[in-house]
Amino acid sequence: MYGLLTSMGVQDAICKVYGNTNPFSVTQAAMKALSHCTSLEENAMITGRRYFDLDLIYKRYKGMN
Repeated sequence: MYGLLTSMGVQDAICKVYGNTNPFSVTQAAMKALSHCTSLEENAMITGRRYFDLDLIYKRYKGMN
C-alpha cells in the first residue's frame, strides 16, 4: 500500500489492514477507497457550503512573517 500512496503523491500516511493481507487484495481495496474520496471543492458543491482556500490563507500568513 505504501508504493501505491507514494505514487499518488501522498507523503505521510498510516495504514492498518484488517482481514486478508494478500498484497493484491490490499491494493484493490485501497484503490476502491481512494476512488470514493472527494475533494474539498466537491464536498462544498454537494453540501452547498462555501470553503476557504487554506493554501491562500497560509501563503498570506507566511508572507507576514
